[in-house]
Amino acid sequence: MNIDPKVDLVFKKLFATEENKDLLMSLINSIVPKNEQVVKVELKNPYQVSDYITGKNSILDIKATDENGIFYDIEMQIKHYDFYPKRTLYYWAKMFSKQIDKSPNKTKHTVYKELTKCIVISFMDFVYFKEDEDYFRCMTIQDRKTNKQHQSLDYLDLYFIELPKFKEELTIMKNVRTAQDEWLTFLKKGYDENGVAQYLHFDDPLVEKAREQLKIMDFNFDEQEYYEGQQKMISDHNAAVEQLEREKAEIDTQKAGIDTQKAEIDTQKAEIDTQKAEIDTQKAEIDTQKAEIDTQKAEIDTQKAEIDTQKAEIDTQKAGIDTQKAEIEAKKIENDTQKALLLKEKQEIERKTKEFALKNLETAKRLLEMGLNNEIIAIATMLSEDEIEKIRKEQ
Repeated sequence: MNIDPKVDLVFKKLFATEENKDLLMSLINSIVPKNEQVVKVELKNPYQVSDYITGKNSILDIKATDENGIFYDIEMQIKHYDFYPKRTLYYWAKMFSKQIDKSPNKTKHTVYKELTKCIVISFMDFVYFKEDEDYFRCMTIQDRKTNKQHQSLDYLDLYFIELPKFKEELTIMKNVRTAQDEWLTFLKKGYDENGVAQYLHFDDPLVEKAREQLKIMDFNFDEQEYYEGQQKMISDHNAAVEQLEREKAEIDTQKAGIDTQKAEIDTQKAEIDTQKAEIDTQKAEIDTQKAEIDTQKAEIDTQKAEIDTQKAEIDTQKAGIDTQKAEIEAKKIENDTQKALLLKEKQEIERKTKEFALKNLETAKRLLEMGLNNEIIAIATMLSEDEIEKIRKEQ
């Protein structure tokens, strides 16, 4: 079976585990500049198959920090969304602001000084930037006049890599390949058992390691179910996108036909005007020419009626498309509402947990003052005896 490394479960099994942190670090270093290469990464949301079973990982991303405290969010996005860059910027903002949220006991002035850079790397299995053929671009904060970065504002890097634009066929045959060439080729081809498999030996040992792991990757039952579901969802999504594009092409063709017909009508009208001018100069032929003009007008009216019918059909198709868009938007709003409710429940649980821990701590202190031994206090407070001993020493 040719396993697709772009499916979120596979991507995370490859790059979001402790034993494969070297692969993640190599992937990051193939994207960022040479002066920003990382030598150590810490995973913030390592791969857990239980997350997929419970539906927690509906969106693929890998969060990590490097030795300098810089935050990374690496995402593989397969579905095409018009709002995707905005969503990427929103993820960066959440990652950046969360640094303050995690420091509740510090003043804002202190926390602002400790904020570190956040980098989002988006691998996109679709074309979004249609204005050119560049598959790699990085968005930063720059001076609009000079196009220069200011060090005090160098806290945002958004990388967009459009995989369909990357020509892996040309890269495979290169004598000298960069790490980025090899990683992007791997992400597009994975372990290809057919076709160009004979050329897929990678010079970079870490890319070759990823390929070998993909080759022998096993799924348990739950992972297999999820992977197959994702494959079907991707196929259905691509089919829907292709259908919409075909319908749009048909509408554009119909519009072009209407424009052609309008041009023909305009030409016919010009001919009528010419004929009228000839009528003025050739009065003897007026009656005959008037009959011809009436016939031509009737034909024009028939053509206009046909055009009106075609316009009505186009309007009906547009209405259908608008209805589909409205249904999609309604589903999105429903999903956002559910996410907000889940987040609120999580925050309430965390608050109650903290309150319970504080109460246990206070209870332990009182029981220590009463002279009870550590074992009894541990039973009463659910604290470990080591924790109780630490409290005893602090008193």
